[in-house]
Amino acid sequence: MFPEEPTTKTNVFKRYRGRFASLRNLLWFRLSLYIILGTTLPLLAFAFIATWHAGSTIYGQTTRFSTELADTVSRNIQREINTLQIISIDIAYSDTVQNLSLNYEYLTHDEMQVALSEARLDIARRLTFILEITDVHLFLGDGDNLHLYGNTTSIFRLQPQYERHMVDYAIGRNGRLALFAYGPTHQMAGLRLQQDLINNTAECLMLVRAIRSLPHGDILGVLALRLNTRFFNDSLRDINVGEGVQFMAFDTHGITTLTTDETLFTTGMAIEPDVLAQLMRRGDDLSYLNRNGQSYLVYDARIDELGWTVVLLVPTENLEREIRTMILTFLLILGTALLLCILVIHAFHRIFNRPMIRLVNAMNAADGGSLHVEVENVSADEIGQATRSFNNMLMRIRQLLDDVKSEEAAKRSAELAALQAQINPHFLSNTLGVAKVMAQNQKAENIDQLLTALIDLLHISMGVGGDMISLREEIKYVQSYVEIMRFRNYADLEVQYHIQPEAADCLVPKLILQPLVENALTHGLTVKGRPAKIDVRAIIDGGDLCLTVTDNGSGISEEKIESIMNTSPTESGGRFSGIALPNVQGRIRRLFGNDYGLFIDSIPNMFTTIEITIPVKRDNDK
Repeated sequence: MFPEEPTTKTNVFKRYRGRFASLRNLLWFRLSLYIILGTTLPLLAFAFIATWHAGSTIYGQTTRFSTELADTVSRNIQREINTLQIISIDIAYSDTVQNLSLNYEYLTHDEMQVALSEARLDIARRLTFILEITDVHLFLGDGDNLHLYGNTTSIFRLQPQYERHMVDYAIGRNGRLALFAYGPTHQMAGLRLQQDLINNTAECLMLVRAIRSLPHGDILGVLALRLNTRFFNDSLRDINVGEGVQFMAFDTHGITTLTTDETLFTTGMAIEPDVLAQLMRRGDDLSYLNRNGQSYLVYDARIDELGWTVVLLVPTENLEREIRTMILTFLLILGTALLLCILVIHAFHRIFNRPMIRLVNAMNAADGGSLHVEVENVSADEIGQATRSFNNMLMRIRQLLDDVKSEEAAKRSAELAALQAQINPHFLSNTLGVAKVMAQNQKAENIDQLLTALIDLLHISMGVGGDMISLREEIKYVQSYVEIMRFRNYADLEVQYHIQPEAADCLVPKLILQPLVENALTHGLTVKGRPAKIDVRAIIDGGDLCLTVTDNGSGISEEKIESIMNTSPTESGGRFSGIALPNVQGRIRRLFGNDYGLFIDSIPNMFTTIEITIPVKRDNDK
């Protein structure tokens, strides 16, 4: 019994593998697989890359924005504190406060009341429009605490130990500003504390500074201004930076000085050491705070003058929520794409598979030798086009088989015509040779010269001499052409040849100079009353052969030169006329490259020079 189980599993595996192999040979199955893979894999890759890039972008933008925001908040707090510092200096060194501080211990009771009234009136005038300052206290050296501004019926008081610490610290700073944060636990119990708790103003900041004597600079006491923390907190709450984002600040001792959420931190209370360590962590990577089951990104900025650290706490859930939304969107797109793939595959199977099977069967029949099979087709899609092409192909094959004999006969006729085309120039050349002999016998020297020049040019047309000939032979062809043109209408034509001896044996393309001379005759020498002159020169310059043809004709304008050089070549075999300059340019560049070609220099009604530059080649270089 036991050995049968693996055998059964093996048979099942082989059966499914065989089914897969048979499916793999079907076009619709392969196309379905390619469509699914071609759709899902790029989408998955795009989703992964886009999610990673978007996550990095979100974190980067959040970091940049939050860092700038924390810096802005710290600068705003610093600006407000600077304003409060000016106010405290203005009060501390006013005449009434200075006189009260200097003479308090020497005043009688009535004088003391008068001095207090003057100081309170002066401070009240200064703080009329500054609602953020709720109380002003003056601590003198003998321990007296004078209440100079605020609610006189229920005076704000800190517990003695906090007052002593605050005063001693202010004296130790020698007149520099100091700020302390206090909560309800730091205050004296009483009616004022109850009122502040009801009004939600029990948390406060105490702005303190030592007062010095203006005449002598001695420390007279400490001025303390009670500042409602809502002055800062309200402005922080008004900054809309996202759901759950909080601001807080703490001093160098880890005491919370400002906070927008009392459930996280309490004003005036020390931050737990482990939480403070997380807030103080610095590094290139992002800083995190884990508190009460929540995770926050930490962005901070310093207020150096006070030793405060302003912190912006951004819940990581905000960023993760955006990334999760993006991932869900990509998954929805992927699911939709897969559903569309399934629908497309189903439609493809129904629309294209059946016509494809009929076409394949017909191809198999044709492959077996049946060329009269034809597939019925009413479709206009690609398979219909393939079916029509297949039917047309079979029809053309049948026609080709029927026309083989006639095509063979036509081929033999074409070969005979080509042979005759080769024979005709030879026949014409031989006939001209007979005419030349007759002209010599009859002493017709002009006809003899004309026929000699014409025979030489006819040899060029017949391909005598190959594609490359010596410059000496090319000059001979030019001379023959000029001789013929003299008989036509250029009897007074003067052509001079200045050929460097070393250049005479150089190889040049056949008929490379004759078109230039023809161009000079037909287009250049049209000025009346001037002898027609053409100068043909050839010199070797380094490794290049320079050929020039100069005429004294009407010249060529710059626009015409540019038009000639930009015209596409239309070279047409070995004709004696009609070979334009662009054709010569095209021949040279096809043979030697774009570094070689024509150059035209002309002054209208004076001269035209056409220069050809080609590399030096000789017979032994072929």
